[in-house]
Amino acid sequence: MAVSKDGGESFVNFRISESPFIPYANLFFGDYTNVSACNNVIRPVWARMQNGLNSIWTAIINPDVVGIEQERLFPAQSVNVFPNPFSENSCIAYKLYEPSVVTIKLVDALGNTLATPLDHCRKDAGKYVEYISAEKYHLKPGIYFVIIDIGGKKSQKRLIFTS
Repeated sequence: MAVSKDGGESFVNFRISESPFIPYANLFFGDYTNVSACNNVIRPVWARMQNGLNSIWTAIINPDVVGIEQERLFPAQSVNVFPNPFSENSCIAYKLYEPSVVTIKLVDALGNTLATPLDHCRKDAGKYVEYISAEKYHLKPGIYFVIIDIGGKKSQKRLIFTS
């Protein structure tokens, strides 16, 4: 696996498998090479031939161990809206890794604020869930946007109400 801290100008390689990947020319290995990175967890996926058998491997990489510094451009580690689309209620889940002031707004496609479920509320580091109720906010079927402002930095998520 390789890591770059300068936008791809240079890379640092490190071993994630105890044996090398040696393909056979007459055997299709498939498209099984990938990487997933989410919530400060890196999980590479690769194919490997061992004792004549093709297998799929993965690893969980701890960025602190390999020296990958987590950039904190946005004070929330993750912001998710679910279910989406929704018919009655939807949730906004977020995780703060530092105390922050949080505002959540529900806006229509024209940018008009329809509701402010959370308004300049100070929250400690931790996991939180806020709810969007179609009935409470008198929503009609359509596309809406959830704007979450955490510590002055904003993130926007599309939300679809299906009735």
